[in-house]
Amino acid sequence: MTASGKRGSRRSSRSTARAEPVPERPSRWRSFLSWGAYAGVLAWIVLSNLNPVLTNDIWVHLRIGQDVLASHQPPQVDVYSAVAGGRPFISHEWLAAVVFALVDRFWTGGVGLSALNLCAALGLAAMLYFAAPKTWRGSFHFIPLFVLCLHQVFFRMMVRPHLFSLLALSAFALGLERWRRTGRWRDLLWLVPAEVLWANLHGSAPFGPVVLGAMTAAAALAAGVSWLAPRAGNERTYGWRDVGQLGATTGACILAMLVNPYGPRLFTFSFFMAEGNEYIKKAIYEWGPTWTTPVHYINYWFWSYAVILVLAWVSLLAIARTRPIMDFFVLAVVTYVSCQAQRFTVYATIFAFPMLVRNLPTALGALAQRRGFRRRPLFELLGAALLLVWTIPGGYPQNPREKRPIGWGYGGRMPYAEIKQIKEGGYHGVMFNEYADGAPLIFSLYPEIKPVMDSRIDIYGEELFSEYQKAESNLQAFFAYLSKYHVNLVMRFRNRQNRAVYDALERNPAWKLAFRTNTRFLFVARDSGS
Repeated sequence: MTASGKRGSRRSSRSTARAEPVPERPSRWRSFLSWGAYAGVLAWIVLSNLNPVLTNDIWVHLRIGQDVLASHQPPQVDVYSAVAGGRPFISHEWLAAVVFALVDRFWTGGVGLSALNLCAALGLAAMLYFAAPKTWRGSFHFIPLFVLCLHQVFFRMMVRPHLFSLLALSAFALGLERWRRTGRWRDLLWLVPAEVLWANLHGSAPFGPVVLGAMTAAAALAAGVSWLAPRAGNERTYGWRDVGQLGATTGACILAMLVNPYGPRLFTFSFFMAEGNEYIKKAIYEWGPTWTTPVHYINYWFWSYAVILVLAWVSLLAIARTRPIMDFFVLAVVTYVSCQAQRFTVYATIFAFPMLVRNLPTALGALAQRRGFRRRPLFELLGAALLLVWTIPGGYPQNPREKRPIGWGYGGRMPYAEIKQIKEGGYHGVMFNEYADGAPLIFSLYPEIKPVMDSRIDIYGEELFSEYQKAESNLQAFFAYLSKYHVNLVMRFRNRQNRAVYDALERNPAWKLAFRTNTRFLFVARDSGS
């Protein structure tokens, strides 16, 4: 056999081992269908993420952002709460709050924030697209997996600081996947300044060094133990040079996290929120354990997450003979994190997606070879059309009974009308409020009125939060709470749960009804001077 024949034989063998699709020249009709499928997916991304601002805690972030812009320094102690005032306040999302405040200043009415959410979704989708190996973007499984991944991630795409965490996670997935293919240090180094931004945008920034550390350990095992080194497949061989690059980047990212106004205290805060917050996990839906919270089972995002995770592990185990050690380490870390709480499920999805794109065809083996690796643009276009039909009538579907509406600006059941009446009435003092109303009250009425509770539950701690919950459910505890904290304003929802509170205040000569709206009522203490 000639030298060129040997080279050709080696190329053929390597191609077969990696099960790479053979490129072909598409027909005009096939190209039209292909671009139509991508256009349909893009339209679905836009419609799923062009939403009104519905989250209640955006208002406290807007207030913090405005105050940081005015004082030129992030808060160190709380000044907004009537009962937690003076406590240490680690505003781990201070830079996100500044971004929100600036966007809302120059593009008012919530329209700018809705646009920011859409831009973040498009940026995340672009980074995940390029994180996948280029060879496989034209394969039969790419767009279905891409849409499945985005469907799961989009349930967390809301105007809140974790929006930037999703972008940071996608940036890390992109950088690490590119480095795994190229071995170039420059594909890692840009993650260090990204970590600086992440540390000031959201408290989940320690996850960056965690996943880098897992990859460093995997590379060290692959370099030091010969039988763990990757075999034929989609994984390149790792050496001590790779270990050095990953280790140095991990150390640099840890140091980069210190570039924040709170220094090492940010590490302590992040650990507490991830592992030491049992009372928060019981009280807040998104902190509930992923697999043991029954209410999760009715939501579409849960089943997308479950399918992605199962597919990722099954495909990885199916190709275990190729020693994909890096994938094992990374998938183990993101699986553990994603099981801790609903809000972390997107971590597994974002990092599992490029693994699935690489590993699934190899796991399918001969079956995939017989079916062919080419894209099926007609089926992709039909799938995109079905997604649009599913989304257009009401927005992004979250479960059979609930959709996130298409639109922009401020929305939701916030106390807009009530706040206007409170301002007109000139009321001031301490308000016993609904948990969901705390942030809007801080934004619109501070410092004249301070709420007893808001969504920054970590500041209040278990004792204050439990005291508030008891006051919500027991009339005797309620009036004791009003006396203890000198509450002179009470605004609650008009519902069955608050009927006893309404009747008790109405009968009490020390209180008077200020107003009722369709959703809330406000009582004012007669001796408050309001």
